[in-house]
Amino acid sequence: MDSAQPRDLRSRVLGGVFYKEGQCLARGRSQNTDVALRLLPPPTTLPGMSTPATSNAPPSPPNAASSQLAVLAARWDAIDALVAAVTLDPSLRADLAERLAARSGIDAASLRRLLADWTLGWSRPAMAARARYLVAADRLPVGVVAVIAPGNLPVATFTAAIEALALGCAVRVRPGSGDPDAVDVLRALLAGVAPTLAAEVAAFPCDRDDDDGWRALLGGTSSLVVFGDDASLAAVRHRARSLGFSGPVRGHGAKLSVALIEHDDVAALAVDPVALDGLLEAAWLADGRGCLSLRSIVVRGADAASVALYDALVARADDVARRFPEGVVAPHLRAQRRQAIEADRLAAALGDGRLAEGVGWALACRQAPRGALDPRMLGPGARFLRLISVAADAEWPVVLARLNGHLAAVAVPATVQDAARAALAEQLKPLGVARVCAPIALQSPPFHAHDGVEAGEMLRG
Repeated sequence: MDSAQPRDLRSRVLGGVFYKEGQCLARGRSQNTDVALRLLPPPTTLPGMSTPATSNAPPSPPNAASSQLAVLAARWDAIDALVAAVTLDPSLRADLAERLAARSGIDAASLRRLLADWTLGWSRPAMAARARYLVAADRLPVGVVAVIAPGNLPVATFTAAIEALALGCAVRVRPGSGDPDAVDVLRALLAGVAPTLAAEVAAFPCDRDDDDGWRALLGGTSSLVVFGDDASLAAVRHRARSLGFSGPVRGHGAKLSVALIEHDDVAALAVDPVALDGLLEAAWLADGRGCLSLRSIVVRGADAASVALYDALVARADDVARRFPEGVVAPHLRAQRRQAIEADRLAAALGDGRLAEGVGWALACRQAPRGALDPRMLGPGARFLRLISVAADAEWPVVLARLNGHLAAVAVPATVQDAARAALAEQLKPLGVARVCAPIALQSPPFHAHDGVEAGEMLRG
């Protein structure tokens, strides 16, 4: 355990909040790159629970729903214990990151940060609340879930597997090509807190043309969850049906995230190193592989505001790049980045933009024409971030209209009030935006499935 944490902290975890002598130490994200614990007053009600933590009311009579939830409770305890271990032990996170980095090609610093953020999305009350909702709706998944794991981020494989486990299912995972060890690492973690639960996670590596391997993966499964680009989703659906799989198939295609900034907010952002680093980290963590990785920053208003923010980011870029070095970027992504750099270099030479490059990163600044933003104007990822200025009177839903169905999340400055954030989320919901949050929170999503689909719903089709 980190020496900075209380040495007598008990391992008992209730809903992501550690209780000790009338106080609670809540897991939380600090503004730096690690997890911090902060003292909070003891709650009278556990997070996510409607019944007071201490109550003299007689227990409700048992019924089918409460029996189902009671069976799942041991799973939540085990998962919560796993999350607590990863949260409180920096050396464990470091060991996990080094092991995953060796095979995934992602730098270990990014993985340490992503593992820390991943723990924030899981708590016992969140799992219990989701299960109660699904039980009440008679949509609690059953049986065995097969997962075609995403190949971009190991922590995405962790989430896909644990969502199924938390709702009572066993899970079979075809590992992603970019993180072949993620399933084994998760199973080893679970074995330390709940060996029986670890036994319900199985890896089924198989090549695309290995019909016998696919039959073994799909045989006896009740549902199939697939991550990948549109072509991969279509191919897996076709293969599953051709092999006789008749259960529901839930596909999660590749997504992207952008930041939306008003020109009036730029002056404060440009002198706030924490906010600037949050934008850069959101773009460069794990080489921008994830759906929650920032691809572009869109500034509404004067071009001068975009240039000011661009200059401020360039000044911080090398420092952030040293903290989160570039990993092994796939050749096709390197080619896309090089093509984007050449296009922005030409635009800069013609006086239509700016471009800055460093070791393993690039920043560009361009002006967009009026109307909807062309998806091709967004940065290609792979540690390339493009700032785009749009007209002051442009409406955000109109600006993002052509990205309909491809957006995962939208980042806004942390200074934006909750009411304004909620209003923007409502405006962008028809475009498929699942979250609106501060840039530093992009990589630590709450307990929900990919694409904003409620956890568990994906397992029933």
